[in-house]
Amino acid sequence: ENLYQAGDDVWKIYNFNFELNKLKNAYRGMPDAPSESLLKEQAARIVRNTVPNYNMAPEVIKTLRRAPVGNFIAFPYEILRTGANTIAIGIDELASTNAKIQQIGLRRLTGAITTFGALPAAVSAASYDLSGVSEEEMKAYQRSLAPPWERNARLIPTGRDKETGLPTYVNYSYSNPYDMLERIAIAALNKADQGQIEGKNGAQIVFGAANEALSE
Repeated sequence: ENLYQAGDDVWKIYNFNFELNKLKNAYRGMPDAPSESLLKEQAARIVRNTVPNYNMAPEVIKTLRRAPVGNFIAFPYEILRTGANTIAIGIDELASTNAKIQQIGLRRLTGAITTFGALPAAVSAASYDLSGVSEEEMKAYQRSLAPPWERNARLIPTGRDKETGLPTYVNYSYSNPYDMLERIAIAALNKADQGQIEGKNGAQIVFGAANEALSE
């Protein structure tokens, strides 16, 4: 446990220095540059909000972790918390008047969307190879036979039903926190310009995008 915690701490320290250096470079040579102490506070805030930290979980999550079926509930919670915060911070950075901060925000959002979509795509590709069900067959099933709540979900084929020959599958969207984040990120980017015109910050824009993703 101590070894795991130490590795976790090293990762947080690395991210803190990485974020601090990005901020220093963005404000270097500017007459109104924030002080180093303010930049350190900002870097620390970004790390606290975007790097998983199971101590940040609320009491209800910590309580569920003690249940026989709740051992890993803190993981999806932290993925959702840090993922939503990453999107919100990226949206705020895009709204900055500092061109270098805007670039940081664009890279942050691009990296987030790539991360959220990469794992599901890899799982899908492997499942098509292993199950013998092609991607075209799976999409045809979703268009014509799948229930309405699975028409836009990521379905992972596991084989075929012996009697009907139809694909058997797992709805990966139900259990994959990255799926929700991918939807939130795309919705937040679509709403960013209008939200900023209305005076909303990144967190408010992401909250609206999350509600839209949950409705879907």
